Amino acid sequence: MYLVSSSLLYPVVIGLLALFVYSLFALGDFLSEYTRQQKAQIKKNNLSESKLNYFGSDFLIRAKHVADVHELQWLVGECEIQMAHKLEQTRLLSTIGPILGLMGTLIPLGPALIGLAKGDITQLAENLVIAFATTVLGLFAGGTGYLLTIVRKRWYAQELNDIEYISEVLSHETTQTK
Repeated sequence: MYLVSSSLLYPVVIGLLALFVYSLFALGDFLSEYTRQQKAQIKKNNLSESKLNYFGSDFLIRAKHVADVHELQWLVGECEIQMAHKLEQTRLLSTIGPILGLMGTLIPLGPALIGLAKGDITQLAENLVIAFATTVLGLFAGGTGYLLTIVRKRWYAQELNDIEYISEVLSHETTQTK
């Protein structure tokens, strides 16, 4: 069992480094989305002038070419699915990061304890450094994912509300023209 768990150290460290890099990209994407969010102002009485975020503006572009109320409802559902997919990415980051961080902490503790038993302080120190570094990387990835998920949930709830409002307005306009 010791051999199996020790052989997982390198994949865990590589996974943590990948999650760390991904969390940096996710932070950049979040900051970009934040700047768009700050500029987003919906003018509910004039849809042609509305300034929506990505999901809302994509919905508005697609909804202008729809003549059926049921298709509008389908488009709202599509937006919900896209939002859920975006949230899943950071939610996975917040889950997998701490798991790999814990694995990266526990795996080198075995060799560290062996080094301690042998009186090899160098082996002990090297393995403890790996253990603490993987903990930090895992917590960073997990914390970043958690923060981004919480904030985006709030943003997407507001944007979905705006999309549903636009859908209602367009549905009303569609039924009046028939």
